[in-house]
Amino acid sequence: RITSGDYDHGGSLAWTADGERIIFSVNRKEGWRDDPLESELWSVDVASGELVQLTDRDGPDFSPTISPDGSTIAYLGFDDQRMGYHNVNVYLMDTDDGSTRNLTDGFDRSIADVQWAGNSRLYIQYDDHGRRHIATLSMNGNIESVASDVGAVNIGRPYTSGGFSVAADGTYAYSAGRPDRPADVGTGRGSRTPSRITDLNEDLIGHKTLGQVEELTWRSADDDYDVQGWLVKPPGFAASEQYPLILEIHGGPFTAYGPHFSAEVQLFAAAGYVVLYTNPRGSTSYGARFANEIHHNYPNEDYDDLMAGVDAAIATGFVDENQLYVTGGSGGGVLTAWIVGNTDRFRAAVVAK
Repeated sequence: RITSGDYDHGGSLAWTADGERIIFSVNRKEGWRDDPLESELWSVDVASGELVQLTDRDGPDFSPTISPDGSTIAYLGFDDQRMGYHNVNVYLMDTDDGSTRNLTDGFDRSIADVQWAGNSRLYIQYDDHGRRHIATLSMNGNIESVASDVGAVNIGRPYTSGGFSVAADGTYAYSAGRPDRPADVGTGRGSRTPSRITDLNEDLIGHKTLGQVEELTWRSADDDYDVQGWLVKPPGFAASEQYPLILEIHGGPFTAYGPHFSAEVQLFAAAGYVVLYTNPRGSTSYGARFANEIHHNYPNEDYDDLMAGVDAAIATGFVDENQLYVTGGSGGGVLTAWIVGNTDRFRAAVVAK
């Protein structure tokens, strides 16, 4: 053991190029238990256990990764503005003089991962409008999406999810999602269109008819936002018929749904329901302002976004407005309870988790 003390040393670990030190994330400040968001980057000498603090600001610094030549540390973090939601940025630190700069300042999305591809280019991961992207990030902050179908490793509900890995030559591998299958392995390089190299669930799902996933958007009740959602239709759907509808609400509340495979939603559709799931205000992948609409204001207008979505689904003509049902887990459970306390338009509700 090379660290000690009554602190939670954690997060991802990064070796320096010479193999003599490890970079990691920890909050070693007095009263650290009362500030669980806070963390700094530290390095520890593997032989001696000597600790050196590398960052010092009000806000978390985490997920360090070191360039192959050892000259630069890329890491994630943000300045804590005491808001419910913050966009996470990518920072670079010069290992010689300790200077830092923010590479993604002004990019109104949150970075979830950063990895090196050589010494002068990075790959990052972020969510936009319910889809997870892999993108290249240049040393001057230019961002170019190279894959927008990352997802579906969490197959219970249609959350944005998934990850990637970069080889030494810049080729990346990732979890390639689609609405009608759990993720496969995909690969790509540079700006070339990525391709899937596995078909892991064809033997299980290929002979089944799944519900079709279609995007649905509407204006919020206060006309401030376009709200995005998805309708999943029952197998054998006929537009001339009317179907019961289940509104399924995501948790978090700072998370997002997207056009991803979901065993639960497909089960509802197979039972004859149209399923509506959506990203009301407070959801991630639409920028900091949209997410922070629920800061000290939850639940509130996000309820109105959900009800407007139900109205938009009814307006399609194939939803029976007398057979509406609602459910959600965690934050979605909170909103489900809020809904049944504010309207009697739903015939039944399940408040989960």
